[in-house]
Amino acid sequence: MESLKKHLKEFKEITLKLIEALNKEDYDSLDRLISDRQSVIENIDKIQYTKKDFKKLIEEFDILKCNKKFSYLMQSKKDEYKKEMQKYALKKNASRVYNKDVYGGSNIFSKKI
Repeated sequence: MESLKKHLKEFKEITLKLIEALNKEDYDSLDRLISDRQSVIENIDKIQYTKKDFKKLIEEFDILKCNKKFSYLMQSKKDEYKKEMQKYALKKNASRVYNKDVYGGSNIFSKKI
């Protein structure tokens, strides 16, 4: 039980660090923190525990709330950047179409002298 408690506490701390990194837009540390979090999950899987003990500790550490907050924040950042990329693609396409109309219709540089 103590080992499970230690790992769940570490899981929560890493999740809080992930939330903080997302809020600060520190994307360089996200990859490392996510892999740390995954290794904690793998360590938890190796431990023998009862479902009752696990549920009790999850509620005690309020891990579900932290996990939901992290998931929501990740999704909102993902959506935000997706919109930015769509705006960029639209501007790029508009620029390409404009340049095609302006320079594509005239053959000033394609005539042989």
